[in-house]
Amino acid sequence: MSLVGKLTEEVNVAGRDNVTIFLKNDVLELQKVVVTAVGIEREKRSLGYSTQEISGTSISQNREKNLVNALVGKIAGVQINSSSGSPGTASYIRLRGVNSITFNNQPAFVVDGVLIDNSDYVAFTNASNAAECTAGNAVANVDQVSRILDINPDDIESINVLKGAAATSLYGLAASAGAIVITTKKGKRDGTVNVQYSYNTKFDEVNKLPELQNKYSQGVNGLYRGPETGQGASWGALIDTLRYDPNTPNPWDKNGTINGVSAAPNGKPVVPYDNNKNFFITGGTTTHSLAITSGSNWGSYYFGVTDARTTGTIPLTNFQRTSLRLNGDINLRNDFKINAVAQYVLSVDAVYRRARVYQA
Repeated sequence: MSLVGKLTEEVNVAGRDNVTIFLKNDVLELQKVVVTAVGIEREKRSLGYSTQEISGTSISQNREKNLVNALVGKIAGVQINSSSGSPGTASYIRLRGVNSITFNNQPAFVVDGVLIDNSDYVAFTNASNAAECTAGNAVANVDQVSRILDINPDDIESINVLKGAAATSLYGLAASAGAIVITTKKGKRDGTVNVQYSYNTKFDEVNKLPELQNKYSQGVNGLYRGPETGQGASWGALIDTLRYDPNTPNPWDKNGTINGVSAAPNGKPVVPYDNNKNFFITGGTTTHSLAITSGSNWGSYYFGVTDARTTGTIPLTNFQRTSLRLNGDINLRNDFKINAVAQYVLSVDAVYRRARVYQA
């Protein structure tokens, strides 16, 4: 006996009046079925366009808070750029090259048939009004956020990347650069209640910092110029010729004003600070995730709650996301089924750019 998606089974029925046959799933055959458009399943070999499937397990194992960053190295020919290294910032993704000079070249994100916008926007920080944002306090367009951050990787069952133009015809212009179709987890109709809890923690450190010269002080033409001058060139006086004058307060350094040896002969020698090493800290991410699933012939449900908290390697930067998701379906008749999805997401992105870091 044979059936599509099942392994062929041969049973000897000689001398038997009643025969019951259970067919096992053909795992290799089922892997060839992909989700296209608004949740329609098709065999991969029957498609006339390029597609690539990624399992939800490989996405969640990365423990990336941004779904776009979790796709790095998993899609052929993809280009992904992060707006910054701070937690909770947006990332730009491109599948099919540049299609438009003025419009967005990112693919459309479709979650269970619903379009999600990945456009990024500036996170105005420490600004009480729009006028203050335009006065140079809008972090110079560095840190940006997007709604893709609201997607919890732990809720994803599979991702299908559709690159061909024919594959995205149902979404119109929004999918002219391709589509990333996301299918979330649902309950299994096995008649049991399954509860799964996971806890994960990781630490982040800056791997490598650029080597900087520490022979010359800031300034120009061999002359030291302090921060109050607004000059950032690094070709001032030799550092070993500079001294601290503790009698003259310095708002930039607790040791005093920096002068030459002739102006402060008895002052403490100036020692260059390792600003890069002293600035960065050890970051980390802690994630709690709980999922409850159940199902039977009448229907199924999936309920998941995840709380993730990330501290960046840049001081005073953090990201927090708490998400709840409920997927359910019920059979009203043998040929009629209703699906419902409810989701609640609370995400907080804190990036403080006015924080002053004092040197020890």
